[in-house]
Amino acid sequence: MFLKKVYLQWRSFFWVIIFALIAQFFFMAKGIENIPFFLYHMFSYAHQPKDSFNVILIKTQDGYLDPHELSSRESEMLMNNIPYFNQIKKNAWKDFLIPTVEKRFGNRLPMDIYNHLQGGLVNDSMAFSNYTSWWQRYFKRVYNHSFDSVSVVSGYVHYNPGFSKSPVDSIIFTCRFR
Repeated sequence: MFLKKVYLQWRSFFWVIIFALIAQFFFMAKGIENIPFFLYHMFSYAHQPKDSFNVILIKTQDGYLDPHELSSRESEMLMNNIPYFNQIKKNAWKDFLIPTVEKRFGNRLPMDIYNHLQGGLVNDSMAFSNYTSWWQRYFKRVYNHSFDSVSVVSGYVHYNPGFSKSPVDSIIFTCRFR
């Protein structure tokens, strides 16, 4: 057995492994995501088949852009934060992480440390008001094309038996370049 061999040959490393295992079981019991592979709820049930799903698209005057034509890093920076922004927008500009931060750290830390921690983990209204201008600057940098305006929209794609996009888009935000 591996642990027995490590215990006999290198006891300090054996205790590091045991501590890491105990810590991981503690994190799993508390539902704290530290290593996604070990989270049981990710694999605990079969996902139900869907006939439609939500997509976020970049819409121009000429049609939709494919952000996957960019490099993976640029595409991720451009698109992966939009669902978070949209969820905050729907939540009356309040970060939905606030209750989690309060639950985990609220009564356990001194107030000045807690405020500093919350300021680092939770976005405030200033960050949300600056988001669209940041996104617009980043978009302009990665796309070497001059557009008059660009809208970030949410729509649905239906599968029955082929793919079709819903004709109505929900606008998340619009950027004007001129």
